[in-house]
Amino acid sequence: MNRKRHGESCKAAFGRDFAEVHDFLDGYAEQFPRGEHRKLYHHRRGIALIARMFGDDAAKAAERHILEDLGFVPEDHTHFASENPELLARVAAVWPEA
Repeated sequence: MNRKRHGESCKAAFGRDFAEVHDFLDGYAEQFPRGEHRKLYHHRRGIALIARMFGDDAAKAAERHILEDLGFVPEDHTHFASENPELLARVAAVWPEA
């Protein structure tokens, strides 16, 4: 789903579009196309990070965004396979304990 539709969905559900959440979640979509960017934040650990950064309401918007994209919310980045070395380096920088 594109960023505009995510925003419209959140506006209908929560009364605001949470643009900052969608921008954060999909911030690497151009750099890592075909859904690879989802390995960074499209999971429960990503939602927890968004809650710390933007608040609990934003976490609800993030969960909705991920459900709209995937149909479920993975626990963490390990759900997503990737052999892209640039993406794997970014994941290691964001989630160093992984």
